[in-house]
Amino acid sequence: MKFQINVPLNQLNVKSLICFTLAFTCLNFAMGQNLIANGSFESIKKCPKDLGQFTVKQWSSISRSGTPDLYASCVPKGNVSSPSWEFCQVKPFDGKNFAGIITHFHRETYREYVYTKLSNTLEKDSVYEFSIALSISQLARFKQAYLDVVFTNESLLTFSPKPIIDSLPSITFSLDSLNSGGDWLVYSAQYVAEGTERFISIGNFHSKLTNTIEKIPKRSDKTHRKIYNSAYICLDAVTLNKKPLEIHSNSYTLKDIEFENKSFTLDEIEFQELDSLANYLKTNPNRKVLIEGYTDNLGDYKFNKALSLERAKSIAKYLNVKGVEIERISTRAYGSDKPVSTNQTFEGRRINCRISLVFTEL
Repeated sequence: MKFQINVPLNQLNVKSLICFTLAFTCLNFAMGQNLIANGSFESIKKCPKDLGQFTVKQWSSISRSGTPDLYASCVPKGNVSSPSWEFCQVKPFDGKNFAGIITHFHRETYREYVYTKLSNTLEKDSVYEFSIALSISQLARFKQAYLDVVFTNESLLTFSPKPIIDSLPSITFSLDSLNSGGDWLVYSAQYVAEGTERFISIGNFHSKLTNTIEKIPKRSDKTHRKIYNSAYICLDAVTLNKKPLEIHSNSYTLKDIEFENKSFTLDEIEFQELDSLANYLKTNPNRKVLIEGYTDNLGDYKFNKALSLERAKSIAKYLNVKGVEIERISTRAYGSDKPVSTNQTFEGRRINCRISLVFTEL
């Protein structure tokens, strides 16, 4: 999808890794859209009648031999796969359903994993905030020391009965603070994208040599064998959002805006950053923005100057369409003037072709 600004080039009118809580003193844009669909497992294909019937829309099991569990409100209270059933014995953290997986089994060849395809491919060098609510089963004999999250460009789906181990985790959460009393705890982490990731997988990806579990006190071999002497964890409220942009001063260079050669057309992939910018300006009505357009030095100087203006104006037009008053937006063209990198390399020229913002008070 393209956002086309129909302004001729000859019309030259000038008119801001793993953490739990992070406080910013800088100016922030709003959090973007959750890239994980159905992260609370609310939308299902059919009501599960037993364990292992993971009938969640948008989610699947990585291994055909592994059978994650769905605890759904459609199951009568107290029955198998009801949220109130004895495995987890907790209320859903968010909504009416949650999922459960075995992260360690007394046979090392069996574990359970869940995965889903992201709404969009992650953007290179962008920072994303991942979060998940976790709870330990009330019948598990063991507690896993960690939970892993893996981002990949292809699905890890396999028909092998063996666990998918030693896939280098993108994020590993230490579960030391997660008690065994059935309470939910939200874990969050930041992830810097490589720019190819389209899938996310959750489970225990450590090999036998590095796998770490501990026996939960006061859980007997007899009573707690109902889930196979395993470490079992409940999952809910899985989210992945592009981290709000941070502005540490009154100037900022947009990171996601890259126009095609000799073009001032915005692509859909750039909308999220611009939507955050528009939201920031709407929630800070006392501020205005100057949009500065720049190019590299290839081609005609006057054409580059005109092109840089039209690129800045395309940003201005988008912000206005999104509800920012036009009188709070101005544009300026620099063309190939004021380069911030060399023009002798492709990467240097890419850096020089930029859109910068200058914020001031009304």
